[in-house]
Amino acid sequence: MVKAWRDLQTARRVAGGEPPFYDVAVYHCQQAAEKAVKAFLVHHGRPYEMTHDIEVLVDLAGEVNAAFSQWTDAADALTPYASRFRYPTPHFAVEPHPASTRKRCNRRKTFTNLC
Repeated sequence: MVKAWRDLQTARRVAGGEPPFYDVAVYHCQQAAEKAVKAFLVHHGRPYEMTHDIEVLVDLAGEVNAAFSQWTDAADALTPYASRFRYPTPHFAVEPHPASTRKRCNRRKTFTNLC
């Protein structure tokens, strides 16, 4: 959970900096959620395949704690940010919208509360 917490703190710092780096912030929000769910799985002795797909991880965590099932949509929304703003593509956008970044980071906090 320490790694997840550090990713969340990094997201807050880079989003609140001048200038704000929303692409970096939303990536760290995704990473924080992913690491929080993985920490939960490890804590409960549940193996998982290496993946950045938070929805898959949430499904596994839901087998231990049914409350995770309510976060499937949030997991699905966060997962693409593992790579969406990190690598150039023909549809590459440098920055996500600031409101989108805040929304994704708030979803990440809910995973920490469950874990």
